[in-house]
Order: sequence, then C-alpha cells, then structure tokens
Amino acid sequence: MWDALLVALVGAWLFWGHLGSPLLEPDESRYAEIPRLMLRTGDWLTPKLQGKPYNDKPPLVYWMIAGSYSLFGISIESARLVPATCGWLTLMMVYLWSRHYFERRVAGAVALVMLTMLGYLTMMRMLLLDGVLAMLVIGSLLAGHHALMQNRHPAWWLISAIFCGLGVLAKGPVAMVLVTPCLFVLRWLDRSSTPMRFLDGVWYGIVVLAIAVPWYAAMMLTNESFGSEHFFRHHFRRFLDPAHHEQPFWYYVPALLLEVLPWPILLWSVVRRWRNWTGTERFVMFFSGLCFIFFSTAKAKLPTYLLPMLPMLSVMMGRQVTLMQWNTRWLLGIGSALMVLLLALSFRSWGFYHALHVGKPGVDMIPLAILIGFVSLMIVAWKHPSIQSLTWKLTAATALFTMCWIAQHVIPEYAQGTSIVDDCQELIQLADRERIPYVAHRNSWDAVSFMLNRDELEVYSSREWTTFIDWLNKNPRCMIWMRDYESRIEAFTKALPANVQVEKVVDLGRVQGIIVKQAEVIQAGYPSN
Repeated sequence: MWDALLVALVGAWLFWGHLGSPLLEPDESRYAEIPRLMLRTGDWLTPKLQGKPYNDKPPLVYWMIAGSYSLFGISIESARLVPATCGWLTLMMVYLWSRHYFERRVAGAVALVMLTMLGYLTMMRMLLLDGVLAMLVIGSLLAGHHALMQNRHPAWWLISAIFCGLGVLAKGPVAMVLVTPCLFVLRWLDRSSTPMRFLDGVWYGIVVLAIAVPWYAAMMLTNESFGSEHFFRHHFRRFLDPAHHEQPFWYYVPALLLEVLPWPILLWSVVRRWRNWTGTERFVMFFSGLCFIFFSTAKAKLPTYLLPMLPMLSVMMGRQVTLMQWNTRWLLGIGSALMVLLLALSFRSWGFYHALHVGKPGVDMIPLAILIGFVSLMIVAWKHPSIQSLTWKLTAATALFTMCWIAQHVIPEYAQGTSIVDDCQELIQLADRERIPYVAHRNSWDAVSFMLNRDELEVYSSREWTTFIDWLNKNPRCMIWMRDYESRIEAFTKALPANVQVEKVVDLGRVQGIIVKQAEVIQAGYPSN
C-alpha cells in the first residue's frame, strides 16, 4: 500500500498545487461564473449566464462547482478544485485497476506516465467540463469491465451505470457513446469475460435514464428554446456542421502526439506489438480507438475532447515501459522530447518576464538550468551505458519537474499576463469618478463579473444592437467597454448613430473604454457593417 500512498501524494501535489491563477478566457471564466449565479439566484435548474439561460451544456459540473463554493467560499481555487480532484480520482482509479489486472510494477509505470503526460496533467487542472466527463467515463468503463470480468457482479455493474448517467448529466449523450459499445464487445475482445445479457443492458439503460431524464424533462417543460439550442445546435450541429472550432479529420493526429509528450515514441511500440495484446489490452485499445475515431469524425474539434482517451492510453504506454529493453536508443528518444519541452519552457518563461512583466527572472531560469544538467546526463549515459538505470530514474524525476513547472508556473503566468480583470477594475474606477454607467460590447466578460462580483455588468452582442441602442437612449453619457482589435473598434465607432460623439478612448492594452455622449435620443437601427 505504500506505493499507492506515494502515487496519491504525488498526484495531490501536482493536481492541487497553485490553483489560484487568473481564469483563462473564455471557457474557465464562463464555468466559474455560472455556478456563482446559481448560488446567488437559488435557481439550480436552469444554468444562466449574463441573465439569460445557458442551454449549451447539462448542469452537473455547475452543481459540483456551486457545491465547492458552498463549502470553501467563492474563489478560483474552489472552482478549479472540482476538475483537479477529478484528475486525481481518475489517476487513482486507473492505478488501482491496472494493479488488479496487470501487476504492481505496471501500475506504477502507468501512474508515472499519467502524471508526466503533458495533455492530461495540464488540461485536467483547467476549469473545463471535459475533465469531469473524463473521470465519469473512465469510472464507468472500469467499473463495467470489472463487473463483466467478475461474472456480472451487480454492484460494479450498478456503479458503472451510475457513472455513465452522471456523465450524461455532465456533457450529454457522449458518455454513453464512449462507454456502452466497449462493454457490449468485451466478450469478443476478452474471452475470459462474462457475456453481457440483454437484461443487463436494459437495467443499465434504466439507471442511466433515471439519472439524466428528470433534468432534461424539466428543462423541456420550462425552457422553450432548450430543445433546439441544446440538442440541435450544441450537439447535432456541432458534430455535423459547426459554427466554431471546425477542423480537418486529421486534426487529432498531431494533437495527440503533443498531448502525450514526452511519451509519443511509446505509441509506435504499443501498436507494433498488436498481435501480442492481452484481452484487457484489446479492451483498452478498443476504447482508445473509439474515442479517436468518434472525435475525429466530428466536425468541431478541440484538444480537450481527447481527455477521456489519455488515461487509457497511459495504461498501454505504462505496460510498454515494463516490457521494453530500455537501451540507450529509447532513453535518447524520451530524453529528446523532454529536452524540447525544457528548451521551450526556458524561452517561454523568459519571454513572459520581458513581454508581460510577470514572473521572476531568477526563478524562470530554473528550466534552463535543468535542461543543461539533463543534456549533460544524456551525454554521460551515451558514453557510459552502465549508469542507464540511474539515468532512467533521473529522467522520470525530470519529467515530473517539467510537467509540474508547466502546470503550476507557465500556464498561471500566461493567465496572469492575459487577464483583463485589473484593467476592467481601472475602467470601473474611472467610470465611478466620471459618474457615468458602463456597458460591455461583444466577447466574454465573465471573468470580470466573477472576480469583481459585478452582477450589474451588462453585455450586448452584435445581434442585440437594437437593445444596445435602447440602453444608450437611457444613458446619454456612458462608457462602452471593448476588447477587440483596433480596426474592429474603429468600425464599431463608425457604426454608432451620427449624433453619438466619441469623447475619449481609454486604451489599456487588452481592454478599451470608449466614453461617448449624445445630443438627442437615438433611433434604433442595425449597423450597416
């Protein structure tokens, strides 16, 4: 049990450390603000954003974050604690499952690969729905596999169905799409398993529907636009003809290679020994392949969509670690990937300090010092193969440091350098001194509402031009916030009615405050451009 405790402690350090950096726009700020509004309004049924129903996603993640707010207070740390804990739980579930179906040595290698995998560690710490979905999908998959390997054990089968139902409440039917086909074909993949009976599938479906249907039914009855927006626009249309994030079919090939750094060299070794896969390994690869093909087929693509796939790929790569003859060739392959990451970190951290004036130049040179030491170690290992065992241990330690540095230093520094909260606070102080109201136009301002607790911040999109003009009619002198390119701001000011004069433009870099005044009431109309 000492090895399990070590994995738990190292995972806790990596996942829960330094969660309080500024929110990344637009997703993190949105998913932090919706639960805050749930607590404030007491409406736990309908997620809302900027005073309007937010029909994009189901509510489970918002409920979890709101629960975290209730326990620990409303803060960025409380919000990010939810996905970070899901990342830690997924690590422990996969570790214990690997230990049961392989051996302790394999489980340790699996945990090492998961904790040093670039995509898994960094994205599971972000305030996104995909991290919670990944935990629920993996929990459902592993519990269902264990149930069918234990002569249809009813308790584990029920746990699998509950996790799957919660996955539907977290991000929609995709949870069932990823889990149920794998359980259905398990008997074909692994002859030592128990075949799933028709009645097993019926009870499984009943449990999933009992968890998910009540909320969907309530939303259909109380929200007229829910059906068209949630099912058609944000599921079917995003899969077939999306308005955003459309990428080519091959998009996930380079994305996957980047997300599994520094271990992509192991993928080829895993595929090359496909004839020797065990039944459990075939099950893992079937799930991984299903994820890859399903998300590649969808037109809308984001790197985070592959998160459910990464823990199971870690199983195969961890297994490969224990099977390979670790000679100098493999050491240099993985070491080279680490060198590239450390070199990128060295330049990136130094660039943050000079371009964004964040961080500490002395501290930010640590990756460069580690890089120099690691390159020296590789050279010595090449000349003296007898120390390769020690070199592999130091390589693992270097990989842990690298991922920790990216997750807890580089990404927070980037978030700090791109945050608009301080700039908006300055604009609010200016508006208060001028005694004028302010309004935001286009883009996401959820981080401002969340961090400054400004429920009164009104935001109008280009499609709400008439409503925006009505607001201007009631406020002859006001400040308009924008955060766009200079050319777009110029086009916006030209689109304003002729009697609206720009009095002053306060340019803070990432945010601009445009103070306007008017001589008479404006007639509502859409901008020509």
